[in-house]
Amino acid sequence: MRRNRLSPLIEAIPTKMHDEKRPGDVLKVPGDPRDDLADDARYGIYTFIILTEKPPELTIRDQVRQWRISKTRLQRRSATRTCTSAP
Repeated sequence: MRRNRLSPLIEAIPTKMHDEKRPGDVLKVPGDPRDDLADDARYGIYTFIILTEKPPELTIRDQVRQWRISKTRLQRRSATRTCTSAP
């Protein structure tokens, strides 16, 4: 029978208390090995839910792509109008 890998974490979560001095943090208990389990889970979750700012290079790249797409669409519309209005 395969042991449930989440069992240690499930056991650790109820033992954790909020740190009154540090809002959003968990009270550390010296010598408690479950602290690491809870911290690992918390940091793992934060990496998925906390938004990070996009690097400037990627922002510029995306803006250039959007500009090129818009330019291409405008050129196509202009070409279509020219073709349909020609005698």
